[in-house]
Amino acid sequence: MSQAELVCIPVVDVREGGAVRHALDARARARALRDDCVTWLPRAARMLLPAMDALTRRWLQRSHSPYVVDLEAIAVALGFPGIWFLNGTYQWGCTAIARDEDGVPWLARTLDWPFPGLGRHIEIARMRGPAGEFVNLTWPGYAGALTALAPVRGRHQPGAALAPHPQAVAAAVRSRRERVADMADPLPPARPPAARGVRDLP
Repeated sequence: MSQAELVCIPVVDVREGGAVRHALDARARARALRDDCVTWLPRAARMLLPAMDALTRRWLQRSHSPYVVDLEAIAVALGFPGIWFLNGTYQWGCTAIARDEDGVPWLARTLDWPFPGLGRHIEIARMRGPAGEFVNLTWPGYAGALTALAPVRGRHQPGAALAPHPQAVAAAVRSRRERVADMADPLPPARPPAARGVRDLP
């Protein structure tokens, strides 16, 4: 790829307001992301986005995700369907395997669904939590964190000793980055029960 082909990745400062402010400040970009990400779905499935939102919302509420309040605020503020669904796609659209290897838990995932536009719409968000500032590679309208970096505290990517943690992975990474001063510290406790699969929902 030549220098001319490289795209600038926006850097946003949302240390005050976090993911909700990021979504509010980037409404048009959040809408473009949603539109691009669902283009691969058949038209009939796209019409079911409100139903997919409702199912994902219920799933995240039952898993006691600490970011349900953020997601609720983002979905209401943006006012278009797909916010809950896209925030849950790490769980919906990935094949996963969890296993114990040499006494260490491993979680391996692959994104099976195409979601066009994820690379094109990525942004670097400067954020802050109780443990200090961090940088989150994220998207406008996304409440979790999949890759985050913090000065001294190190970096975190999903799959690094997260399998036994009962929160959804994206919520656990964001929570860890916000609340843990040192990556060697144990994960903070979360409320049970563990995140449930689709077949576990009534």
